[in-house]
Amino acid sequence: MAKLRSLWIDAENPFARVFRIISKEYLRKHCLGYIFNSRVINIRKHIKYRHIIEKSIAKPESLTHMK
Repeated sequence: MAKLRSLWIDAENPFARVFRIISKEYLRKHCLGYIFNSRVINIRKHIKYRHIIEKSIAKPESLTHMK
């Protein structure tokens, strides 16, 4: 979790903003296709965590845990 968060807010990393944009784009346009076309049995959990990650991208400082 800390590594994911550091990708989005690390002041020393010049690509932090780019990672946030790419992550948001992936979650908006491509994530659902991978979820529904995979062998995942519990789809609801993946969609639930997708929403949590979307909220975390908007405010990465508040990301402390996934549940």
